[in-house]
Amino acid sequence: MNWEAIGATAEMLGALAVIISLLYLASQVRENTVASRFSRYDSFVRTIGDFRSSIFDNETLSRVWEVGLRAPSELDDVESTRLRLLLYNGVQLLESLHLQLTQSGLDKEIWSRQLPVISRIIGSSGGREWWSNHKVEFDRSFVDAVDDALS
Repeated sequence: MNWEAIGATAEMLGALAVIISLLYLASQVRENTVASRFSRYDSFVRTIGDFRSSIFDNETLSRVWEVGLRAPSELDDVESTRLRLLLYNGVQLLESLHLQLTQSGLDKEIWSRQLPVISRIIGSSGGREWWSNHKVEFDRSFVDAVDDALS
């Protein structure tokens, strides 16, 4: 066997090794992307669970949430502030989910499952009042998505 044949064989084996390495790396990137998406969604679920717990574990906040969404005029000034902050925190979580969806490719089904939540909260009497005063503080694409869900 001559040196040219040996060199050509080595180059071919090297190219094959590069292709195999690239295919392996592509599969690892794909798996990492899927794991990252699940991790972000899991983080959202935990955070929204903590948010809900903060309401139902506290009798005062539970009352503010319930009365405030139904009839915000029945709240005093302190309760109105609590409702405003609760709504801001809850809606900001939804905005974060929406941004993750649009920026990093989370499954659109996850967002569609939040639409009834948006309708229940922001579509309520107190929620609509709050939304009309505070939606300018959120990302435009999120505002459009919420307004679409409410219409």
